[in-house]
Amino acid sequence: MRELSILKERGGPVPEVSVIMPVYNGEAWLEDAMASVLNQSYGDFELIVVDDGSRDRSPQIVRKFTGADPRVMLVEHGVNRGAAAARNTAIRRSSGRYLMMTDADDIQHPDRLKLTLELAERERADMVFHDYELMDESGQPLGVTKGYPDDMDSRNALLHQLRRNQLCSGLALVRNTPDVRFDESLACAEDFELFLRLLLRGYRASLLRRVLTWYRRHGANLSSDLSRSNRVVKTVLSRLDMEELERKLVSTFGREEAALALAAVFLWRDQPGDAARVLEVLPFSWETEFYLGVSYYKKGDFSRSLRSFEKLDELRPDAAVRNNLGVLAWLVTGNRERAGEYFASAIVMRPGYLDAARNAEALARGDKAGLRFTERPLRSQLLDAKHYARQ
Repeated sequence: MRELSILKERGGPVPEVSVIMPVYNGEAWLEDAMASVLNQSYGDFELIVVDDGSRDRSPQIVRKFTGADPRVMLVEHGVNRGAAAARNTAIRRSSGRYLMMTDADDIQHPDRLKLTLELAERERADMVFHDYELMDESGQPLGVTKGYPDDMDSRNALLHQLRRNQLCSGLALVRNTPDVRFDESLACAEDFELFLRLLLRGYRASLLRRVLTWYRRHGANLSSDLSRSNRVVKTVLSRLDMEELERKLVSTFGREEAALALAAVFLWRDQPGDAARVLEVLPFSWETEFYLGVSYYKKGDFSRSLRSFEKLDELRPDAAVRNNLGVLAWLVTGNRERAGEYFASAIVMRPGYLDAARNAEALARGDKAGLRFTERPLRSQLLDAKHYARQ
């Protein structure tokens, strides 16, 4: 596919960092996003914007910047090819030792590049990720911050990534190597595949627990995107050789630490019997029992699943536990009133919790097929999904 580019002459050494930004029909927020990159306190970078076949004014907006700042490069795809392809085009054109990945509707803290680069150099990390805060379409904060599990660090990042997608491309500073290429065959969740693959190859990830990006949340169907993303994650994990993965995790982390990650992968792959097998030999913990309850549910052993979640509810009330108890109360005992009480309790504990809200609607309709079972403990902080439109 032919790509058109506007290049600026660079007198002097190549930049330390290449900032890559895909855009597709992003005229509403592109100018502010680019300005927040160009206003970084650390200035030794190039900004490569790949217009992925936009039908709006996005290319013209970028051209204004190329005429004013020699660090800016525009590359144009003749047709829309998707976020993975757009990022790969930027990566192929890059010359920096590091890649800073950004999205065309977000705003960057002026010290994002400086602070993440310093951490990468100080800790000899191959990848650095940071926190973000949600804002609405007009840039007003929504009061929601995305972080990482308290116990997640460079030593165990692989275990956490196997259990749940923790690492987003728009929050990444990555050492520029031939391994850093997105899988263009995936419709979404390409960042999950990339960072999992890099971690499996021994790349070291560090976390900077500070908000350095304001992430713009705007009109797309979040639940639909998450459902599609879950299917793609299953596809990615289905490629893994589980015997080889188990040997690697056990030798690196020990059997107990490896078991939860392995069980999560088996559940993603719809192999609940294997998940139960690795969990049943572990000593009791709240998280182990949660995953056991999910494994029994997916096996169709609803009574054992109910006992697991009742045990968890006695120990520590939790919105996901209450939601799942509501599902099981209806399936096992047929007690719709009790199920409704559980769903209502879950919504009070976690406002905006979609599974519980939709289960309450399904209960009112008498629709057992519409029930949604929560298969992973809820995050302490919200993780949203980035919407990159492709048509």
